[in-house]
Amino acid sequence: MNEIKLGDFLSEYTSEIPEITKDGMIYKVTYSADQTKISFYVRFTKLIPYKDVISFEKHLENFFHLDRITLHCAYSPELFSMDYYNDLILKLKRKLAVVNGFLDNADVKYGEGLITIGIKNGGYDLLMKANFCAELSKLIREEFDLEIKVELTGEHNVNVEEHDKMMEELRSTLPQHTEQFALPPEKTDETYTGDNISEPMPEPPPFDEPEETDVPYTAEEFSQAELPFEIIPDSAEQIKGRKIHSTPEPIGEAIKQLDRKVTIIGDIFDVADVKTTKTGKNIHVFFVTDYTGSVQMKLFIDPEKDNTEIGKLKKGVTVLVYGDIAFDDFSRDISIRPVSIVAVKKKQRTDKAEKKRVELHLHTNMSAMDAITDAGTIIKRAHSWGHKAIAITDHGVVQAFPDAMNASSGLDDFKVIYGCEAYVVNDIVPLNIINKDDMRSINEEIIIYDVETTGLSYEKDRLTEIGAVKIKNLRVIDSFNIMVNPGRPIPQNIVELTGITDDMVANAPKEREAVEEFFRFCGDNPV
Repeated sequence: MNEIKLGDFLSEYTSEIPEITKDGMIYKVTYSADQTKISFYVRFTKLIPYKDVISFEKHLENFFHLDRITLHCAYSPELFSMDYYNDLILKLKRKLAVVNGFLDNADVKYGEGLITIGIKNGGYDLLMKANFCAELSKLIREEFDLEIKVELTGEHNVNVEEHDKMMEELRSTLPQHTEQFALPPEKTDETYTGDNISEPMPEPPPFDEPEETDVPYTAEEFSQAELPFEIIPDSAEQIKGRKIHSTPEPIGEAIKQLDRKVTIIGDIFDVADVKTTKTGKNIHVFFVTDYTGSVQMKLFIDPEKDNTEIGKLKKGVTVLVYGDIAFDDFSRDISIRPVSIVAVKKKQRTDKAEKKRVELHLHTNMSAMDAITDAGTIIKRAHSWGHKAIAITDHGVVQAFPDAMNASSGLDDFKVIYGCEAYVVNDIVPLNIINKDDMRSINEEIIIYDVETTGLSYEKDRLTEIGAVKIKNLRVIDSFNIMVNPGRPIPQNIVELTGITDDMVANAPKEREAVEEFFRFCGDNPV
């Protein structure tokens, strides 16, 4: 892309970025496939303090409602200075969490292409294992295009007093997780707010006296509980711990206040691969949702000592869970560590209509990007509801027919109506139909185009922009773009959608002239 000033590039959207960043020249912009993460690669003629980098990123993340904005700074080699060392370390901390604390008060020297860091707080082995020296050299190379080596010296270990002091200083700077995810609740005699890290956590609700885990829950116990799902009485199966008598919270609410005991109920919708620790414990991670929110459930199982029936926790199982909810530093997500788990069965939805309907328009998972349920599951559910027939009408395919035939086999009181949502062409006008061999190759020139309009009506609305690319050998060899004067004001909602304003098209050619110019660009190529 042609380089453009960062401030000019963003001026149409916001001017509230740090002043020092506005003169940087953008030379590349990348974004994730889902367009929730954007990276700006910018050349600067003076060093940008780390605090301004963070300010830039956070402002754009909030302004555009994106998951992540990253500013990659590039400087000329002459700008490198050890005055910028602390900013480099702060940037490196974002990638290597182990850096935190070990480099405090270190003796840093630079000369003849070598940075020597004499550490005083131990952690040498951890820093080397994290490849700290190579990562710092890489960061300098990316920002300054300089090859500078980094060497660690100094104390390999830290004494107990220094470690405790360092950890206390670090702990005092860390925010409570309750502050990160939600406003803390008002402090009462019964609520822990996390305002004071030395304030003791309240004891969890006391358990009943130990009970045999194979004692079933009674229908009365479930009828008295306030659950978001209707549970089949006597379906509970103890998987871990003891009975759970506390009322479950919606997961969407539970994750707003962390570092406490909580009860939730939800469906397991995904299961991660099992990992094994150095001590031989297996780490099992399950993802649970109650459709107000989702959370991961993590268990550390000792296969030789733990009798948790982990094999019964599968995708689709509904679980009642009591445990500690907190921010998991390893997975960088909220996690619940269960004390007790109970598997339960939900009552299935039923069709209570006296006169059952027949569904005549149904898509299965064979309809791409449209449905996720297979024909067999749908047919079994319709039959269980008392329906007498169902019509499968996938769009453009009939691949669900065999599955439907097998699922309905033996159901004498049920009929499958085989259909298809077909794509058709107008065969009244023969010129619109290709009825002879096409000798063209896919590697020949083709045109791919897109348009912007003043609205969605093909009768009332008009063009505002035409854009196209010419492709040959599957590569873009030419492009076309023209603004179009629609001859009418562009509605505000369309301006917000397309970014095209009346001023941008005021001096543009009229629709006929623009389309003729587009046709000249296309030539005889297929469009």
